[in-house]
Amino acid sequence: MKKKPDLLSGKTSTIFFWYAIPTIMGMMAISSAFVIDGIFLGNVVGAQALAAVNLTIPFWGFTFSLSIMLSVGGSAQCGRLLGANKKIEAAHVFSQIFFSSLLISIFVSLPILLFPEMTVRLLGANLVIMPDVITYLKNYCWFLPFIFMGIGLTSFGRINQAPELVSFALILSASLNLFLDWLLIVNFSMGLKGAAIASGFSQSIVFFILFPSFFRRSSSLRLVRPNLDITPVSRAAFNGFSEFVNETSGGILVLVFNLVLMNKSGIDAVAAFTVIYYIVYLWFMVAYSAGEAIQAPVSVNIGANKWDRSVSFFTFGLFFNLTVSSLLVLVLLVWPDVIMNIFLEDSEVASRNLIHKFFPLVFPVFLLSGCNIMISAFFTAREKASASLIISLLRTLILPISLVVFFYHFFEFHLIFLAIPIAEFVTLMVAGLMMHMFLSHSSHIR
Repeated sequence: MKKKPDLLSGKTSTIFFWYAIPTIMGMMAISSAFVIDGIFLGNVVGAQALAAVNLTIPFWGFTFSLSIMLSVGGSAQCGRLLGANKKIEAAHVFSQIFFSSLLISIFVSLPILLFPEMTVRLLGANLVIMPDVITYLKNYCWFLPFIFMGIGLTSFGRINQAPELVSFALILSASLNLFLDWLLIVNFSMGLKGAAIASGFSQSIVFFILFPSFFRRSSSLRLVRPNLDITPVSRAAFNGFSEFVNETSGGILVLVFNLVLMNKSGIDAVAAFTVIYYIVYLWFMVAYSAGEAIQAPVSVNIGANKWDRSVSFFTFGLFFNLTVSSLLVLVLLVWPDVIMNIFLEDSEVASRNLIHKFFPLVFPVFLLSGCNIMISAFFTAREKASASLIISLLRTLILPISLVVFFYHFFEFHLIFLAIPIAEFVTLMVAGLMMHMFLSHSSHIR
């Protein structure tokens, strides 16, 4: 069995890639599964089925954000405690987050199971599409507790020094989802019910793969009897709130873009934006994976009072994001048609022309966002929740939406795409200043 690198003394690049590569593979697997779901439903079942699933996205975004918020914030606590060799305290934090996640997932499922019509109305469903939305939501919600806790265990699994197992669970989940989509939607003609069961069952697998690993002798984190102290949960929620903002605000921003583009240019513009969104979304998965790759090493080394070493992980992660984003921009600028061919047929001339028009306005996002994401991840690992939250709010919600409204009212509609890179640039100025102040202050107190 391959020996795990020592977080406190191992080579920085080795540890980073030991965490980053399986995390990126897992993230990309999950991201591709999301796209494949849409392909199956749109081509086999029809547009109405695809629309029904799209109406559920705000609900899933909010639900998954809760899990990510608790797990990312809680794993930072556990990493710091493990680095200080406080395994009992880390076990209590892990257990409080785990059982709290179970209760929250049950609570979130109840409105769907008990009051489905009222819930789907809040999501914007009309009488025509309401039965389809209810069918999908109710069948999916039976799996939600396992999915919710499985998402949480991915963060704790990395702190538990099992990133390869996390990656394996995510890749297996995505592969199983692909197979079950084909089996239930295409072969058994189960439509939305089949899609819900395929997604729910395959995503639940993550929990059943990761959960036993916390009972191994080599496990640093263990489940213990929970108590009534909610301090670890509230602290985790506060520290991970920036991740919650990242997940929820992205959906809000996409909605705003769709409304503007549909109003100004119609379906072709929305289709062009969708292709660009997929590329940006996949890049974000890589950048966020690199950010997650530094969180365990940073938090553990901070707990062990190895400040300079924790900064070296941040520096390496920042260099990685800048390198990958530069290569991606080069490929997109030199061979844009290669990417478009994945999503659009040659006959979609209008959408292809709009992509050529929109993309030059967007490409700086890749370079700027990688820096912002890494700085935010460093602050989260250091449990500096307010700094991480400021970065997330600026780059994903406050600045881009304000700028979209500004460009929409005063300039040609396609210039709304400038809102994203400008928001990232302004955020980077603020994030860089906060990072400089933090590093300067920390150097004085060491």
